[in-house]
Amino acid sequence: MLRFKKLLTLGSLLMGLSCSIVKDSDVTSLDQLNQLKLSGIEIVQDLNTASPQTYSVNVTDSLYQTPVSVPIDINNKINGSVVKQTTLEWPVFSKTKMIFRSKISSGGIEIKNYFYTNGRPRSSTVYQNNKLKEWYSFYYDINWKLTNIRSRVYTSIPSADTTIYKDSLIYNSSGYVASLVRKSPTTPSKAGTLNLSYQTYSSNSAPALGGNPLSYSGYNYSYSNCNCPNGSSGNCFGANLMANNGSFNARYIISSSQTSTIITQLQFEDIKNNGGNCGGSNGSPTDYDTYYFHPLMLLRGLFTHGDILLNIYAVDWWQPGSPTNNNPNKNETVTFNFKYAR
Repeated sequence: MLRFKKLLTLGSLLMGLSCSIVKDSDVTSLDQLNQLKLSGIEIVQDLNTASPQTYSVNVTDSLYQTPVSVPIDINNKINGSVVKQTTLEWPVFSKTKMIFRSKISSGGIEIKNYFYTNGRPRSSTVYQNNKLKEWYSFYYDINWKLTNIRSRVYTSIPSADTTIYKDSLIYNSSGYVASLVRKSPTTPSKAGTLNLSYQTYSSNSAPALGGNPLSYSGYNYSYSNCNCPNGSSGNCFGANLMANNGSFNARYIISSSQTSTIITQLQFEDIKNNGGNCGGSNGSPTDYDTYYFHPLMLLRGLFTHGDILLNIYAVDWWQPGSPTNNNPNKNETVTFNFKYAR
């Protein structure tokens, strides 16, 4: 029997779980671990102008009595069964770095995620007062490799989408995303091919984004782990962003705690004081950044190389602050603490 010497990381894994939910002794196999259900999220924001604030996200998990058969592929030729939906009640923040592309705020916001029999996400939707505001769809090949992501953002219904991104993922021979081909009928200036490069940061590490910067929409994204504590890799990664004209520079890192598909913590850090890491920087510093909701923030653990996907999609969820002459000296963080039940 697999007793999780690796899962004892389960000590650390389950430390983030609420005491009323699961005990270490309850989970003795990888299969049992992967069957845990998300039961709640704590969002902790440590911002420059206030003490850390904690907000609770209630999660309900609904199984379908009759599974829904839908195409899993972009060409509508391969069928799969959607068997459940989770609903997250988004909190009302007094102040937040986390906002939505659809510009919704205040109350009545729900995020609904839909899943196939094997746990792969079908789609993620954002509603406010029962009106659809954002819709993200995931498509796969017959082997359940993610091939396409479509993103739609609405400002009003039933008007046409404000933003549509139709993304195709092209993989290299090692199974990593080599390029993302984006079509956008509503915003042609955002269309193009994003070419990714990889490197290893230590002799025992897996490939990670790095090497040649990614250029997109007037920005250069230089991915690395140099802002992470002690240059740690695997559970911490980020990017430096520069305007193509060199006028400013911004940074973030993402750190996480994950075992198998289960993520217990995900933290985004807006790097303003980097302690001299990552060498010098050109251009002006920026004011505090904004983070737009993206479903990979919640579903990252359910995708192969989901950490890499989340960093690639910084082109959508990361909005750098405006250039400033007064560099903020405190890093701001947004932390998701995920809780699970059997």
